[in-house]
Amino acid sequence: MRDPSDPLYTENVLEQSSNLETLLAEIRMIMFTKQGDVLGSYNFGYNLEDYLFLFNLNESDLRSRLVEMIFYYCPDAKNYSVDISVQFFKGTIRDICLIDIFVDGQKSMGVLVK
Repeated sequence: MRDPSDPLYTENVLEQSSNLETLLAEIRMIMFTKQGDVLGSYNFGYNLEDYLFLFNLNESDLRSRLVEMIFYYCPDAKNYSVDISVQFFKGTIRDICLIDIFVDGQKSMGVLVK
């Protein structure tokens, strides 16, 4: 379930069987799904790009919402120490958001939204 642009993408591998890879795939699904797009689960989805246009939102709010979703929708998250870092940067056209996901103290995933 990794995109070919992902640095950890492995060609000709269709499936990973580790619990960590399953957790990261679940987190990617949450982050890149718009809320309301999943039939029967209206609250599933993070609306990441939409959050950048809200003026009253801060890093703590984004982080709290993502942590809440991960522990609600990712059953494997309880088996790991999952931490999230959210930072905003001033862009030329709009703000940039950097989200790093740490699993057991190791950076496992990063998302840059600009």
